[in-house]
Order: sequence, then structure tokens, then C-alpha cells
Amino acid sequence: MSAATDRAGRSRGQLRRRAAKEIAEEPQRSNLALGHRSCSIDRPAVAVQSSANFNSVLSRIALISLALLLSSCAIRYVPPSPPPPTLPPLPSVAPSGFHFRGEAAGNVDCSKNVGSAGAYSLFGARAENFNAAHQGAQFLARCSNDGKVIVLQLDIAPPSAASAALASALKQLPGDLKPVYDRTQASCRDLQYQSSTLAKQLGADDPQGVVNVELESALATNFKYDGGHVDTAVIHQLFDVNQSSACLR
Repeated sequence: MSAATDRAGRSRGQLRRRAAKEIAEEPQRSNLALGHRSCSIDRPAVAVQSSANFNSVLSRIALISLALLLSSCAIRYVPPSPPPPTLPPLPSVAPSGFHFRGEAAGNVDCSKNVGSAGAYSLFGARAENFNAAHQGAQFLARCSNDGKVIVLQLDIAPPSAASAALASALKQLPGDLKPVYDRTQASCRDLQYQSSTLAKQLGADDPQGVVNVELESALATNFKYDGGHVDTAVIHQLFDVNQSSACLR
């Protein structure tokens, strides 16, 4: 056999072997291609599953938020008790127009200035001297036209028995008090006293030295007086001796 024929035979053999190799490798390439296609198909499935999990978490959060909201709606807010209402300022009236003798003294705002604590500084004192002896205390005070304290409201906190509330009120009055009457009405207990010190101190505004102490349960329903639960005491000089009227509130 010639050399050319031998080379041609070897070339044909190489071609057959290469063709056989390619045929053998074709399934592997097909599998790889299918694997890539399978991966590309699987990715959206993972995304769908993640989206479902996220929606499930959101649903749980929404349900928990709704439960918290409903539970908070079931909590009832209880506001604190309001302070006792204060006495409204009474207008000053001329001597010929008053219903009670003490109204002629007037009923005006008291001075905020501070005077001498060494002078008389209880109910009936000049406002400046009263202020000097009661710095930091919380009172509602009203004054006569000539600047003397003629209405004084004490807020009793916590509310106490009538005896304790009365003792607090009497500390604001001179020590020479003489009892005149003690009357209980539906919305207050009204006690009247006379004092020579007050007659001297107030002069024409209260020449008889008459003073009344009114005990109240101002926070009670309809202001109904409860001697075991007194929250307000009001001291004033409106009445004549043995004169009384309806409670101030």
C-alpha cells in the first residue's frame, strides 16, 4: 500500500473516532443545557415562595396590630377628680342695694403686695399683711373696698371629717371667737361666731365682728353635704348676728 493511501486511511479513521466522540458527548451537553434551563425555571418558583412567606408575615403583623388596637379601645380613661369650684366674685354694691349687711364692704380682688407679718395677719387683716403671713399658701381671697380680707376659701385635701376641716378654718380667725349658731343644710354646714378683734379690725365693714364658716362637700353630687367628707371651707362676714341664708353654693 502506498504512503498516500495509508495517510487517507488514517484520516478517515480519525474522522470516525471524532464523530463517535461527539456522538458520545452529545447527551452530556443536552443534560447540561437542560440543567441550565431547569435552573432558570426554578428561580421564579423560589421568588414566588418568598413572596408568599412575606405576605404571610404581613398578615400576622396586621392581625397583631388589630388585636392591640381593640384591646386599647377596651381601656377606659378615668379622669382625675376636679378641684372644688371657687366662689364667683360678687359685684360691689352700694349700701342701699345690698341683701346682707356685709355686702356693703365690697368684694374686690386683693392686693398681691407683701406687708408685715408682725401685724395682725388673719382673716380681716389688710391683704398685704395677710400675704406676708401666708406666703406659699393657696387660698382664694376676696377683699373689701378698703383692702381687707373678707372672704377666704380653703380647699381641704384630702377631704376630712367636719371637725378637722373646722379646726383648719378656725386657725385663720382670732382666738376670741364666741359661737352664735351651728346649722346644717342640705349642701353645707354653717357656723357663726362673733369676735371683738374682728369688730375692731374691720370697723364699719363689720361693726358686730360677725363671721361665718361654711363647710362644704363641693365635689359631691349636687353639692350634698357629707360631714365625713368635707373638702371646702369658706369664711365670710356677710351676715348680721343670728342671720343666715341658703348656702353660698
